[in-house]
Amino acid sequence: MQTGEKQYGDWTRAFFEEFVVPTYDGHVSNIDKIEQSEVTSESKDQEHHVTYHAHQVDAETKTVNRIIKVAMLDGSLKTITQTVTFVKHVTKHPLNGTIISEIEWVVDGNGIWDEFIPEKVDGYTASIDKVAAETPSVDTKDVVVEISYTKDDKPVTPDKPVDPGKPEDPNKPVNPDKPGDSGETEGPGTSEDPGNQNQPEGPAQDNLGNSSTENTSDTGASQGDIQITSLASKGQADKEKGDETKKTTQDNQQLPQTGEKQL
Repeated sequence: MQTGEKQYGDWTRAFFEEFVVPTYDGHVSNIDKIEQSEVTSESKDQEHHVTYHAHQVDAETKTVNRIIKVAMLDGSLKTITQTVTFVKHVTKHPLNGTIISEIEWVVDGNGIWDEFIPEKVDGYTASIDKVAAETPSVDTKDVVVEISYTKDDKPVTPDKPVDPGKPEDPNKPVNPDKPGDSGETEGPGTSEDPGNQNQPEGPAQDNLGNSSTENTSDTGASQGDIQITSLASKGQADKEKGDETKKTTQDNQQLPQTGEKQL
């Protein structure tokens, strides 16, 4: 018999399927997936919110320094700092801070310690002529270079060498006496026998046979005056004798054809 009453059966069972949250590069979601869940007649509506967070990228840096300290003459200290910087990037989870990825250290900017030459100071010498250029690595320790100046020693001027004396000329050889010409008569005062120089020669005669010697007892002349007078008289007599001989020779010359004497 039908009474018109409704009769209900048991509720069926159902499930919300698992949901995997999609991923995006450089981002992480707050939920990786939504688990499967059973749904009953008494289950409430479910709402899940998925959010994405960008990766946290941290840049880590490290510097390597070379410090050059120059002690100046006025007592001040000049400091030159040369720095090479290295950098690496580390990607971390934005929510829990765990490292997702990291790269190797790379140079950020100039990777060389430049050459350094200390300034010149007159009269002083630097302890280091120059600090050479260098390329450090990320593992290189900091370097400190100290430079100072020392006063130069005054150069010692060497003694000038003494010029040796000029060598003396050897004695010039004496020329041997020239042999006298044959028949040459030595003049007065040239005789090797000095005793004969003051002795008067015998009385000279002219071509008439007259003696030209003066009486020394009457005039009182010295022996030197007597010698000069005697020699002069003798020279005059020789000259006149020579002229007479020359004239006789000319008188004896005859003409070649006539035999007459040439006048």
